[in-house]
Amino acid sequence: MNIMKKTLIKFSILCILAPAIPIYDKASAQDNCPGVPPLTDPLAIRMENGDTLIWDKVDKGLIAAKIKYEKLLEGKGWKIKYESAYRPLQYQEHFYKLVNAPASACKSAELKKHGLVGVVAKPNPNAPHVKGIAFDAIVTNKYGVALNGKNFVNSALITVAHQAGLKFPLIKTDGVHHELNSTVTKLSKTKSKISEKPFNATGKITTKSGFNVRKTPSTSLKRLGLIKKNSNVTIVAITGDWYKIRYGKGYGYIKAVKNGLSITKKENRGTVVAPSGLNVRKSASINSTKTGWLKKGTSVTIVSKNGDWYKIKYGKSYGWVNKKFVKM
Repeated sequence: MNIMKKTLIKFSILCILAPAIPIYDKASAQDNCPGVPPLTDPLAIRMENGDTLIWDKVDKGLIAAKIKYEKLLEGKGWKIKYESAYRPLQYQEHFYKLVNAPASACKSAELKKHGLVGVVAKPNPNAPHVKGIAFDAIVTNKYGVALNGKNFVNSALITVAHQAGLKFPLIKTDGVHHELNSTVTKLSKTKSKISEKPFNATGKITTKSGFNVRKTPSTSLKRLGLIKKNSNVTIVAITGDWYKIRYGKGYGYIKAVKNGLSITKKENRGTVVAPSGLNVRKSASINSTKTGWLKKGTSVTIVSKNGDWYKIKYGKSYGWVNKKFVKM
């Protein structure tokens, strides 16, 4: 009986003291640090619990650049290891308040856990990681040698990043930091809105310094080469102040619409609008021999006019079509 009484007494004491016994979990350290409010943002809590690589809320432009970057790196046999991407503002605030909180065992433990040393920048809603336009990553070449680090970035990697629409704004202080290149993004959006009008002609460069040939109609992007004075060029289109010309095995742009180039020969273009297509004839007559046929929508180069007929380039020679069925 005495044993039962003693057992009941011990049990009663435990019930009374139980609410006062602290229960620790992963979040308790940051919850109990004096001067540091508890985290409530789900993504901030994920980061606190060790999930530092978060792509939620990342800008779509950054994702597109990331995909392109990975393909370019893969083509060179290089590998990338991501360290962090999106960072919730509340998590930045957490670090800032933690560093500036009163000294305590909790603070020391948290600083050690996150490797925080010295000053932490004041939280900024416009910071690249908070806006979702940046990620941290280290790239290694096919031999396993790092191409970027805390205070350096290899020039070849800078080129590849730029091709993907990324930049390294902090090469000497944070070389792992990749950021969406807003200049390239804006130019890409501008380019998509620019309409190129067909303009078939040949021209001659007259300016003494010649013209830089660009990959796109912008002085900010890649230079393909130089066309010197007195060079002849074949023009295929016009967009703003730029001519699109044949260059090498492809095309390029020169800013020569206003000056520096004289048109030596211009060819007019037309489009076949006849619903059932249009016959091409040997001469400017309905009774002339039929040499071919063009379907509706076909673009043609007009070299001359004779009454109701256009002389056009056809194959390796010329032909004639009724101008009534060609829209200039």
